[in-house]
Amino acid sequence: MSSETADFAVGEAASEFVRDFVIVFEPHGIKTPDGTKMRREAFSSTDGNGSGKVSLAEMETFIAETLKKAYPDEEKGQILFARFRPCYLYAFKNAKNLIPGSGSADDFISFAEFRMFTIYLRIYTAMYDMFVNIDGGDGKDADDDSRIELAEFLKNFESIKGLGFVALEGVNSEDDAKEIFHKIDTNEGGMILFSEWSSFLKKEEIKNNTITGSLLNMKVTKPKVSPKKVTRQKISPGIPVTKKGAKSIAPVKISGAYTPGSAVSSNLLDFINTFRLLAEKTTGGYELRKTAFKSCDGNGSGQSSLAEVDGYIQSALKRKCGNEKGETLYKVFRPCYIVAFGAAKPIANLSKADDDFINFAEFRVLHAYLCIYASMLDAFSLIDGGGAGVDKDDDRRLSKDEWMTGYKNVTDFGFVGLNKMSDDSQAEDIFTKMDSDGKGMVLLKEFCHYLKTCELDAKTPLGPLLSGNLTPYKVSH
Repeated sequence: MSSETADFAVGEAASEFVRDFVIVFEPHGIKTPDGTKMRREAFSSTDGNGSGKVSLAEMETFIAETLKKAYPDEEKGQILFARFRPCYLYAFKNAKNLIPGSGSADDFISFAEFRMFTIYLRIYTAMYDMFVNIDGGDGKDADDDSRIELAEFLKNFESIKGLGFVALEGVNSEDDAKEIFHKIDTNEGGMILFSEWSSFLKKEEIKNNTITGSLLNMKVTKPKVSPKKVTRQKISPGIPVTKKGAKSIAPVKISGAYTPGSAVSSNLLDFINTFRLLAEKTTGGYELRKTAFKSCDGNGSGQSSLAEVDGYIQSALKRKCGNEKGETLYKVFRPCYIVAFGAAKPIANLSKADDDFINFAEFRVLHAYLCIYASMLDAFSLIDGGGAGVDKDDDRRLSKDEWMTGYKNVTDFGFVGLNKMSDDSQAEDIFTKMDSDGKGMVLLKEFCHYLKTCELDAKTPLGPLLSGNLTPYKVSH
């Protein structure tokens, strides 16, 4: 698969440290006008002498400054920079030779290699996060010596699953762990260094023809456009473009609160991956939202109606997924748009006239709600009509028979209200709770309300987000 069709996503078991790091650099890797503009500005500021190439030291400065901008009011940026600093060299080395025959530029990164550097940065960060969690135990601490002994690997090998790397998914026993340890320990020194660790993971990704493998094994051609040149064209909404036939990628945690479960549909993943970056509290997310809101607010009033938001969603999906697939996704998830809109519009009411509109202060949360309520609709539709997706048998309401037949299919969607169903008796009780009017049918509105209430009652990270009790984004667009 071409790396142009998909990008790297961390595994569902990745630590909060790596998620916080990765989300900052994701916007730099997307192939859109906004992504290119962001990279040009970042590269120009990093390339202090205007030579068209950047050293490792200059690239470390770019990483540190980018993290500082993303987390300006806390020490988090400094902590993340220091935690993952040992892996920056590996991302740099993987990127600097992408253009064959670059000659004197072998110890530098050119603008043509900059986008892939930001992607490699995320990949090697995820590799390093696993490495330090095994070396010395959980996280990076005084017991870490930057090498993994066999005893450490055997003690912690169960923690390496679900981290997004194919080589580590089949380690199910101590015998498996010993076998893979000796494969990684190429010099038979009885210890694994990070250079051996990352080299082995890279080789296995390439060997298995994974998305990550295609990224790590690619070559690029030099662009004709100078990195210093700023195009004055009209910027389209900051939505990553996916070519036809691209594989759906499981997203990272949305807005720090919700991770889709393993049972969600590929349609949902495509939908979420269109909007999730715009839901993040990062500099990159803010820049994407500024451009997107301008396209949504057609008359420049500072407010967007439901009709305008609906049109924006349709355009964004077509741009990301292509006209045919985008239109399909738009129709499949359209029932949830009014739910997300209604939940977001009261968050930062600036006046009574604002009650029926979304303003920029609410625009980030709208994108989070689109992803979350689309996930609820995905689960709802899997039961409605007795089959996956939306078809002629769906009537947008769940009968008790439909619920009892299909509830086991939705226990892994990432919602606490669905996770706790283990038998028919519990499922029947939950149906009664959802059916608030006692008419024997559960509507989408009731289904969403029940799931929201469960998140609030369980005090999950998703609960406060769904409650709407949030501090609105105060920066003017």
